[in-house]
Parts: sequence; C-alpha cells; structure tokens
Amino acid sequence: MSNAIDFGAICIAKLGGVCSELGLSPQSADGKVEIKADGWSWGYNAGILFKPIDGLRLGIAYRSKVSHRLKGNAKFTVPTSAQVLTSAGAFRNSSISSNSDLPANLAFGVRYNLNKQLILLSDLTWTHWSVMEKVIIKFDNPSQPPSTLDFSFKNTIRASLGLIYRINSTWTVRSGFTFDESPVRNAQTRTLRTPDSDRYWLAFGLGFHQNSNLKFNVGYAHVFFKDALVQRKDAFGHSIEGSVSSQANILSAELQWTF
Repeated sequence: MSNAIDFGAICIAKLGGVCSELGLSPQSADGKVEIKADGWSWGYNAGILFKPIDGLRLGIAYRSKVSHRLKGNAKFTVPTSAQVLTSAGAFRNSSISSNSDLPANLAFGVRYNLNKQLILLSDLTWTHWSVMEKVIIKFDNPSQPPSTLDFSFKNTIRASLGLIYRINSTWTVRSGFTFDESPVRNAQTRTLRTPDSDRYWLAFGLGFHQNSNLKFNVGYAHVFFKDALVQRKDAFGHSIEGSVSSQANILSAELQWTF
C-alpha cells in the first residue's frame, strides 16, 4: 500500500508562517509512504449436502473468518525541503504491525435435474463484510501516530441462477446470471483505493467429456459494475469527489482427470 503525503500542508498545520521561509506550501512538497506487510493465519470450511429425492441436491457451506496479524515495514520518501519535519522523529522508516479480519460467509445451494438434459442451479451467499470496519496500522516508531483505513463495510448478499444443458454424452453448455452486492455503503465511505460497487455477472461455458475420467471446460464471464460515486472527506476536512466506471472480462479453462 502506498499513499502520497502533502508535507507542505503538514508544515502549515504544525509550524505556521515559518513554512513560507522554507519554501513549503500545500501541494508544493509531496512525499509518500510505502507499506508492505504479510502474515499467516488459518481458517476452516464446512459443508453438508442433502439428497432428499432423486434429482434434487441441497447444499449448505460455511467458510470461517480468518484473523491475520500482519507485520512489515513502512518506507517514507521526504523531499529535501521538508526534512525539517523529520527532526522530531516522525516520517522515518519503521517496522509496522496491523490486525486484519477476512470475512466469514455462508452459502445455500440448490441443484435440480428438470429432465435428463436440463439442470437448474441456484445459490445464495451471505458474507460478513462488516468485520472489516477499520484497519489500524501501528508504527514501531513512537513518534509516528497510527494510520487508519476506514472501510465501514456492510454485510452482503450474492444471488445466482444457472442452467446446464447436456447436448449429448460428450458436450455440455452452461449459462448463469449473478447479482453481487458490494460491501461499500455509499459514496461517503467509498475510496479510490477500493472503488467497489454492486455488480452483475453474465456467464457462459462449454464442457467436453471424452470419457468418464477426462473432462475439459472453458468459460467466459462479463461483469457489469454500477458507476461508483466518490464523495469522501478525510480527518482534516480535505475532500475528493468523482466517479469510477468499471467492467471486467474473465476467461477460464479447466482440465480435470479423475482416477
């Protein structure tokens, strides 16, 4: 993660009129900080599959929350004209640590054979995104105050409907549609770092089954994102406004061999 730092604005806030003598003014002396961190943690998956009648399958799957303890380093780049702001110990390279939770999700799925050729599939997934309300980055340097990433995410629902059509014993075609809700609450909590929005998936696939052991599948999905409006203010009252337009094309291929 990287972020620009307006040392001119910081100087005005800390030292006032002295900054003009140093040649520092807002947006005239930008630096940056780069943070890299990693960590290992664990989670678990659990699922149950029911077959109440012939041709009908009902499934429930749960993926646990994963809590990460991240450790890494922060590297500051400070313009020569702003070096005076490091005299008190701030804006110096430092080790960092942070806690971050990745959300749990719970999914319900249905598969129903309408006949020998046509299969109907549907799923509904709930994701506990609200565990990612804030991520606080703590610096080992006592002169550097913590940095907070405020996500304010909400819990989300993802709903899908799909069809599988068996042309014959060798070829299969698939199609599906998904509504995928974004965890971003509104334009005031959306950031340009994560300009996410509600999206719709439209997908198609083709399967080739040479025999019972070998299967080959290809798929294509197009993701339609709603335009994401940004109207965000930081702790200092600075604001950024705009909109982000996005779309995605996803190609996939799979070769499966069972023995």
